[in-house]
Amino acid sequence: IALVLMTDGLYSAINNQSARQCDLLRCFGIERSYFKLFADDVNHRLVNPINSQIHRLPEDPSAKPKKKRGRPPKQKVKQEPDIPNRKPGRPKGSKNKKTLEREATNIIKAKRKPGRPKGSKNKPK
Repeated sequence: IALVLMTDGLYSAINNQSARQCDLLRCFGIERSYFKLFADDVNHRLVNPINSQIHRLPEDPSAKPKKKRGRPPKQKVKQEPDIPNRKPGRPKGSKNKKTLEREATNIIKAKRKPGRPKGSKNKPK
């Protein structure tokens, strides 16, 4: 297993492994295809100004996803589709108790007109 510097200035992975070597590497979680990815990683690092000697294995798609930092989001409570979401306050068209009592006795008060009541300006002292 080797990374060879080719004439074009890029590295290439040479992996002529036996079956025993492949089994041994598989025990450590290293696949044969990873060596090409290692060579690509080294070539990518040559182009970038930041050079690092640390190489990591590629992400395994069957591995569990990493936990995110912080508190998990609150679970939303599912409502039945028959019940619509209500806005705060009294619903339109509903009436309070006094109005219902007045309608039950059929006593209708006359509405006041806008403005100052007559005679209120010149009240006797």
